[in-house]
Amino acid sequence: MARVWAAPLVVAALLLAWLNQDHLGLRLVDFLFFCDRARRLDFAEAWLDPLYPVGYPLLLRLGTTLLGDALLAGRLIAGGAALLAVDAARRLLGPGAGWLALVAAPLLAFGLTEGTDLPAAALSLAALAAAVERRPAQAGLLLGGALLCRYTALAALPVVLAFSPARGRTLLALALATAPHWGMALFLGRSPLPDQSFNLAIAAGGPTALLSLETLRRWPVGLYGALWMALSNPLALAGGVALLGGALVGKRGARPLLALGLAHAGLIGLAFANARLVLPTALAAGLGLAALAPARLRLPLALGIGLFTIPAARLPNPEEETVAAVAPLLAEAPTPILTAHPWVWQRTAGGYLHAAIPLRELGGDPRQLDPATLVREAQRRGFATVVLEKSRVDRTYPGLRAMMRAKAAPEGLELVAKAGTWAVYRVRPGPAAAAP
Repeated sequence: MARVWAAPLVVAALLLAWLNQDHLGLRLVDFLFFCDRARRLDFAEAWLDPLYPVGYPLLLRLGTTLLGDALLAGRLIAGGAALLAVDAARRLLGPGAGWLALVAAPLLAFGLTEGTDLPAAALSLAALAAAVERRPAQAGLLLGGALLCRYTALAALPVVLAFSPARGRTLLALALATAPHWGMALFLGRSPLPDQSFNLAIAAGGPTALLSLETLRRWPVGLYGALWMALSNPLALAGGVALLGGALVGKRGARPLLALGLAHAGLIGLAFANARLVLPTALAAGLGLAALAPARLRLPLALGIGLFTIPAARLPNPEEETVAAVAPLLAEAPTPILTAHPWVWQRTAGGYLHAAIPLRELGGDPRQLDPATLVREAQRRGFATVVLEKSRVDRTYPGLRAMMRAKAAPEGLELVAKAGTWAVYRVRPGPAAAAP
């Protein structure tokens, strides 16, 4: 029997290892922030952040220390989270559900993407499975791990408590698991609560409060947007309908899984939705077919779905594909780097990824930035390399378009290379910098 339930895990590990060969570069720009925070964990202040808890940076710090490569550590964390989600599907929905989890499009996409999203979602699913299996302490520990990855895992708390046989033990285990967060907050004398005012402002088009009539009025539209984002794929929509049907007829695991998906969509609806933020809801929908399909049909059904989702998982996202052209040119480029593209990065001595400085840091109206001003400011501020990308220049810095067309560099710069839509320049020292 052990071989039967372990088979999807083995296949998942092999499949993700194979698919990762098509994605050797950065796939999520926020990972640069996580790397920077992981490097700074020697300082207590870096343990608290209003948008992201400390769990993922801690895990990334450990992985990078052991492997010497933050990107590899991030991919292994994502892959491990995918395996956890596959196993949680089996525990919630029974034999064969792991196969359907394995080929779910959201799991394949985020199982190949470094970041907090799949670890938080997978830990939430595992916490729910533990609660359904009447393991309250395990449920609390797993949910605490999810909350240490993303604050939005809070949506899983009422669902896990609803299905836990001993809520007190679940809450105690949750408190212990999240001690690195609230303990450091007490030590620093700061609030342990997240601050989502930035995300609320994006959703409302201006500053607003979470507990307000404006947020309440906007919430139904936000909930619809979150559900639409999670179910926009035809397979996800079919899975969502199947999950609802399974819940109505009392199929194993369907009700807790549906409750988790709806609770998460409801929380995300308070602000705004994108594919990353609605991942737990999308995963719940992706598992929905297992709620109605008989166990003997789940593997054949997964094979059919995999014919569509696995080839799609091999395709690079647009930014990943764009940055791949310039990445080899930056391996030995002198630092610091000034760039028009937020995905430009270099690897530090410790194996972390370090983001370049965006052109907007120069200040002023970006549309008025011209080559002479760029050269002067780069020299004055001590930048060694300037990296430009055509689409970003056209969109935001039209005054620099001539630098993308010209074969010679402006005075003060040296053209190092052009690759695809990219141009890399070395900054020559200015008069002040060159003086003895």
